[in-house]
Amino acid sequence: MKKSLETNHPAEPNNTFVVRYTEKKNREIEEGGNRGKAFYKLLRYKTNLRRIKLKVKSSP
Repeated sequence: MKKSLETNHPAEPNNTFVVRYTEKKNREIEEGGNRGKAFYKLLRYKTNLRRIKLKVKSSP
């Protein structure tokens, strides 16, 4: 999933694609799209995991 966000499409720079992608996801959530919600839950979960790992590494 991460790769699709990072790949550079020749037609447009990276960040515009990401912005458009997030807008689409937000619209899905507003319309009550379960897939969008699940996506964000997963994203939140992953970032939380990363934070926990960083905390564990940084602690002496």
